[in-house]
Amino acid sequence: MNRSRTRWLLALQVVLTLAFAALMWGLSGPPAAAAAAVGGTLALGNLAFLGWLVARLNRQATQGAPRWKSAALLAVKLPVLLVAVYVCIVPLGLDVPGFMAGLSTLVLTLVAAGFLEAKRPSS
Repeated sequence: MNRSRTRWLLALQVVLTLAFAALMWGLSGPPAAAAAAVGGTLALGNLAFLGWLVARLNRQATQGAPRWKSAALLAVKLPVLLVAVYVCIVPLGLDVPGFMAGLSTLVLTLVAAGFLEAKRPSS
């Protein structure tokens, strides 16, 4: 994946986060909207980090450099994300449906990107 596609994915993630925050505002009020914004921002950070890490792994693979440090970062990413979700829900007490709506924007972003990529003419 090149930089322009990565930027496009990140922009789509931002738009979906804002849309879901607005939707949650209308459905459940400001606390749910704030939780959706936090969840979407966490998903955006996850997507940005994953994009950076995959680009780094590809670069290392083409240069023949060792990739164990990048692979270790990939292995650490999921537990860090799980701790962040726990902190947002339990100690911070964010609205769970709103937060999960915000996190779900990552899945929607990836599904939309897959459909749009499938519609592109093959080169």
